[in-house]
Amino acid sequence: MDLITSPRSVLEEIEAVKRGSRSLLTNYYPNEELLARWIGAGDLSWERIAGTTFLFKREEDFLRLLYVSPSSEALGTGLDALAGRSEILVTEVIAKAASGRALFDLVGRHGFHPYATLVRLSRTGLPAGSFAGLAEGVRLAAAADAPRIHRLLIEHFDRFAEQIQSSGEIGREIGAERILVCESDGQIAGFLHFELSGLTSHLRRWFVHPRFRDLHVGSKLLGSYFFLSGKASRFILWVLQSNENAIKRYIHFGYQEDGLHDGIFSNKEQMRYGE
Repeated sequence: MDLITSPRSVLEEIEAVKRGSRSLLTNYYPNEELLARWIGAGDLSWERIAGTTFLFKREEDFLRLLYVSPSSEALGTGLDALAGRSEILVTEVIAKAASGRALFDLVGRHGFHPYATLVRLSRTGLPAGSFAGLAEGVRLAAAADAPRIHRLLIEHFDRFAEQIQSSGEIGREIGAERILVCESDGQIAGFLHFELSGLTSHLRRWFVHPRFRDLHVGSKLLGSYFFLSGKASRFILWVLQSNENAIKRYIHFGYQEDGLHDGIFSNKEQMRYGE
């Protein structure tokens, strides 16, 4: 693996693969701002194997594997070459449930093992109800909240299946006014992280601490989120397929599965979700 020192080199490499592609396969969609941060922190390396460009994003104790491949054959050859490495490699396949089955099977045949699956839910337009402002007890997160939110992520989310942001990254999202917090007795009872892009509102995380369940913390956060989403007409989110309780809550608020799945795979067969 070679350390990446320039965002431009990544973009040029991706374009080169695209030009030679028969049927491009990728799980990486460049965000230049984020790419620059990864490179600046020394967290991104790359390697070309059998025509596929692999990017390795360093996390705390594993590598997140991104790929841009010109064909299924090239991707399979590359995955075979990587599967036996000593590092924990975690990759994902994003595809429609029906048409993406072949790609899920491809990754599984070449040394990577299913770990978890996320499903995408969406809804059109705001739900019925009045969203006149932030609910009582809900506020935009402040800089001092970043380490507390990061700690909750570490304690309550799975680092392999759900991408956990660093305290610094959370601080940047707070600065962009993308995180809501609900407090109770000086503790964070829940938080919600979202992102607006044009007319699409992406709910990235909606968390209520177990000690504060059944106190309407979640509905207060979600109502405040809908208020801040303004003129958005499309609402999307990802949730673990195994999290039936969360899916039921989202359906209650008008979300429905839209058929897009995100399969998480690892080169370590002994890994089990939740352990």
